[in-house]
Amino acid sequence: MSNGLQKKVQNKVMSNIAQYGNIPLSEIDLDTEVVNTGLDSLGVAEFIFSIEDDFGIVIEDAKDIASRLNYGTVQNVVDLVLKELESK
Repeated sequence: MSNGLQKKVQNKVMSNIAQYGNIPLSEIDLDTEVVNTGLDSLGVAEFIFSIEDDFGIVIEDAKDIASRLNYGTVQNVVDLVLKELESK
């Protein structure tokens, strides 16, 4: 996995969480617990659709990413997106 792609995924995940969670991007980093960003269930769905569109992937395990969005860190979500990209 190229460092450039990893950085692109990190930036896109953080900006989408900021957008759909209504939180300033400056308050989000890779260690941020997503549950603390204000992302609600509709925001989770919009986030998943947006990531799929942005990277041309289908996230097969939407429950896994939803779980990570509810209980994990931004880095956990980035890792899942990178895993989906690798399997593409």
